[in-house]
Amino acid sequence: MKRTIKCFQDFTSIQQNQIYKLFESGELERVRFPFQNDIADGVIFNQEEIMYLIPLKGIKLSKHKITPEEIKMPKISVEYQHKGETE
Repeated sequence: MKRTIKCFQDFTSIQQNQIYKLFESGELERVRFPFQNDIADGVIFNQEEIMYLIPLKGIKLSKHKITPEEIKMPKISVEYQHKGETE
């Protein structure tokens, strides 16, 4: 069986939905693997004789629509916002 590391965003939207449903239900096996000069937490997704290793960070960012900037920078408190700015 061929193994490959693939980011969640690189799958089709149909595959992303399938992967996310399996992820939410806890059916995907969790693993740690080397990815981008670090050790990433991820899941294994098997499809058509290929074992995909998918980093968890990509799944969480994609489905919750959180940008990397939002993870690093907290939202500004209401008392510090300029007039006309909303959260």
